[in-house]
Amino acid sequence: MSDQPYDQSAAQDAGYAAGEVQQGEQDLGNDARRDAQSVENMPEDVGRDIMDAPSEMANKIGNVFGGGERDADRAEGDVQNFGNQEDSSFNQGEQQGRQ
Repeated sequence: MSDQPYDQSAAQDAGYAAGEVQQGEQDLGNDARRDAQSVENMPEDVGRDIMDAPSEMANKIGNVFGGGERDADRAEGDVQNFGNQEDSSFNQGEQQGRQ
């Protein structure tokens, strides 16, 4: 039997548990500071969001109308190409008729 009044394994387990508790306390403190900073920044963040909202909406609206404008330009190009093809076909037929 050992003349030590404690079991070394039990002491290690207790030390490990104490270390976990200390780490948990430190993590809680870090979380609390981070949360407090978020609360302090909230008015500034909300203000920035409010200031950015008009330009973001303008960009979204511009993208919608810009997309429609691109489609209209494409359709106009298609009509012009069709007209050019018709003219070309007519001219070819006219030349063939003269031969």
